[in-house]
Amino acid sequence: MLFLSSLKRCLCVSAWLVLFCASCYAGSLCSPKSNNARILSRPSPNAIDPQWTGDSFIGIGWSFYLYQTIKGPTGTFGKGNLHGTRGGIAQKDVFILLSEWTCQKSGPEDVGGIDAGDLSQPANENAEVAASTQSAGTGAAENDSSDHPSLSTFKDCDHCPEMVVLPTGNFLMGAGPDDFKIAGGTPLNDELPRHLVTISYPLAFSKFELTVEEFAAYVEETGAQTGGECELRIPETGPGAGRFIGTVKQGAERYPGVVTIVDGDFRRPGANVNDRQPATCISRREAEAYLEWLSQKTGHHYRLPSESEWEYAARAGSTSAFYFGSSRRALCAFG
Repeated sequence: MLFLSSLKRCLCVSAWLVLFCASCYAGSLCSPKSNNARILSRPSPNAIDPQWTGDSFIGIGWSFYLYQTIKGPTGTFGKGNLHGTRGGIAQKDVFILLSEWTCQKSGPEDVGGIDAGDLSQPANENAEVAASTQSAGTGAAENDSSDHPSLSTFKDCDHCPEMVVLPTGNFLMGAGPDDFKIAGGTPLNDELPRHLVTISYPLAFSKFELTVEEFAAYVEETGAQTGGECELRIPETGPGAGRFIGTVKQGAERYPGVVTIVDGDFRRPGANVNDRQPATCISRREAEAYLEWLSQKTGHHYRLPSESEWEYAARAGSTSAFYFGSSRRALCAFG
């Protein structure tokens, strides 16, 4: 179980020299810098589009596919299609003021291998776009992550999970060209259209899955009742092939080699486990109760990540099928 702690920190912004190239923006995906980003009916800062007046506004999670730039006396504008938080087109052929948006170079191949003008396919209905800073604090960073020296880590208590602080930034959420190649014909429609998402607030992810020992600390302190039904895959190879621990729920078989046991627990999730192994056989209710306890214990806000936050962390700045590349042969080398 991976989860995150939202961080409330003082952010210092340095002034940078920006060299602007209007033609460099064409074929880009853009995200609004704030809820004050305007949608215009023509390239003029005062020509607010009638659809985006009054109570209407563009918030974090919206995106804009830019296909033309126009430099005028009152600023540089972009023309393109506006996309909602689930990726579908909200309005075609509108204008934006580029200074109010953050754009990164893209192309037809970077939006799932489909035509740049055909981005109206429905996005994943379960997709969440992180939109606001959580009100929370954090312990001071103690040391650098060994795998990524530029990322700091911290632990709020002895039995708390180790957390890695992630930087803010943008990423393309959804399936890209490498994902389609490695899928081998498997439909990826629920991962389209690929769209730009901005993570505009600091957050931290647990460095490892929650361990049996860490979850046990919560159970022992609170006396929480855990366990019940667990779905597990029977091992197909190795010394434990064909064997598992637990009482099978009859009539619950949904897939070959997968069974449901009625007496599972994080200490015995169908197999014998040690304290350092990942805690499994935990329901969402139990996970949320653990996070509430952890938040109260530390005074900081711990919660489950949204889909977009998880993908942002898992991609680790990459656009390939996996964070380390797009080769199936490399999978074993990275566990």
